[in-house]
Amino acid sequence: MTTSTVEDAVLSSANHVWTLRALGNAQFGDARPTQWAVTIAHDLIAHPDQSLASTYEGNFGALHAAYRFYDNPAVTPPRF
Repeated sequence: MTTSTVEDAVLSSANHVWTLRALGNAQFGDARPTQWAVTIAHDLIAHPDQSLASTYEGNFGALHAAYRFYDNPAVTPPRF
């Protein structure tokens, strides 16, 4: 493993821990939106200069799931 690969892995792990701490207790009434909140935040942190569509380029299923997450009426700022 190269140094940059190790650094990327550590950074990715740190980002995942942060997103779990920040969003892991969101109250959407169902565990799935909370899991998606953590996943989407983690993915966007990894690509801060990209749009949602660019972040999930080549993965239509994940992009569609992210749009469904944002369109979910249970996902509101107070519930975060």
